[in-house]
Amino acid sequence: EFIEDYFAESEEHLTSIQSLLLSLEAFVHKSKVDASLLKDLMLHFHSLKGLSAMVSLSEAERLSHKIESYIRELLDEKVILTTEAMDTVIAGTNLLEKVIVARRKRSEMPGIELVMGKLSMILSDDASEPETGRTQPASPEPHPKQVVMEQSILTDAEREKLNALLREGGNAG
Repeated sequence: EFIEDYFAESEEHLTSIQSLLLSLEAFVHKSKVDASLLKDLMLHFHSLKGLSAMVSLSEAERLSHKIESYIRELLDEKVILTTEAMDTVIAGTNLLEKVIVARRKRSEMPGIELVMGKLSMILSDDASEPETGRTQPASPEPHPKQVVMEQSILTDAEREKLNALLREGGNAG
């Protein structure tokens, strides 16, 4: 019975997230993103993370956590919303939905590692690497992840391939 409640609540959160993501697109390459929009997104991803943990759906929990971390970085102004980052968050959200549907249909779970890797790439060093307690010397060259944030790492062909993989993953089983 609880699992059916999970599916219903997840669907509500995903519907809200998709609507909020449409609004978020207006902030691509802007220096500041609407804080209330980001807080709403974080709340929905945080709720999905907790609900998914309660039903032991680790793939959904991990995806939700990673996207929530990126949204938090936007809110804290540690990163700028790029086209690549927006595409990655949308891909992560679509995959999250496919993971939940796969659990509901008891079908093969889509792989999440490719999208998890892309999500890790858009996070700042603070969020994507464990704290070591060491400080890095200042470097005149930009850090590789800064370069990634400034230009898309996906070509149009790669983006199409990723979208095709995500669609295929949702149709498995």
